[in-house]
Amino acid sequence: MTEPMRAEALAELQLFRGESPESLEWLLDIAELRELPAEAVLFNPEQRPDKLYFLLRGCLRVELKMEGRPVITYIKPGECVGELSVLDDKPAASYVIADEPSLLLAIGRDAIWRLINTSHTVARNLLYLLSSRLRNDNLILSESLSLQRQYMQKALIDSLTGLYNRYWLEQTSARLVQRAQTAGRPLGVMLADLDHFKDYNDHYGHQAGDEALRVLGATVKRFLRPDDFAVRYGGEEFLIIMPEVAANEVLEAAERLRRAIAEAPITGPAGRALPRVTASIGVACLQREQGFSALLEEADKALYRAKAEGRNRVVQQG
Repeated sequence: MTEPMRAEALAELQLFRGESPESLEWLLDIAELRELPAEAVLFNPEQRPDKLYFLLRGCLRVELKMEGRPVITYIKPGECVGELSVLDDKPAASYVIADEPSLLLAIGRDAIWRLINTSHTVARNLLYLLSSRLRNDNLILSESLSLQRQYMQKALIDSLTGLYNRYWLEQTSARLVQRAQTAGRPLGVMLADLDHFKDYNDHYGHQAGDEALRVLGATVKRFLRPDDFAVRYGGEEFLIIMPEVAANEVLEAAERLRRAIAEAPITGPAGRALPRVTASIGVACLQREQGFSALLEEADKALYRAKAEGRNRVVQQG
């Protein structure tokens, strides 16, 4: 059975620190003690709490209203919850759930407002509590945004090569073309395909094939200018997009990339040197009123010609 609350214990709670126990005696007549079993919901976003709850024993967790309901923070003994709803008379912004069996002291809105209006100490303590809560919420928001950026980055990057993936291309390609067409500026693309890669995989194993793809990704990234973009377009196909580059410059850049790929060493398991790979590259440049699909089709035709003409070479369409 829960023992009656004493004014001395009330004066130790965060909101009432600095107040004399005698000045809080009247609260004991209207305050309610409430016991919550583990996982019991104190309130949720559909409710409008009309009491301020002080945690005397146990632990509460505050969760967002979303699938999976990630934990925002935990309420420890001596802390309170529900102060914003008490102040603005609006529904709660989150779930508050007993993380373990908990004992709470509930004080109604009218009593809290009476204290705020008559006690500078309580008003100051409440301001401190709200500012601490705001600072904590800002920190959580910042961490959440950072995680979102990390998740988005992972969603757009091919994990094996470190290059952009097809999803990134779908989200970005039309914008890159529109920007070039509107400004009347050139846009070049290279579509590269590793030569005889299926045979490489079959002969040396998929681990060796993966290592070859990683080496290719690293080689491409070293080759890029800051304004260029590289995409793993398919299994062993790679697309490089080069804004603000004229046709002859794209062709020269593709030849440099072809040589860099052919010269890149590949190391297999246990440090064993593996045969190097070569790439066929098709080059195309954006034409007036041309869309990205048509541009990519031109690069694909050039790539087909590069393979037909013996592979390990660069061909420009048009």
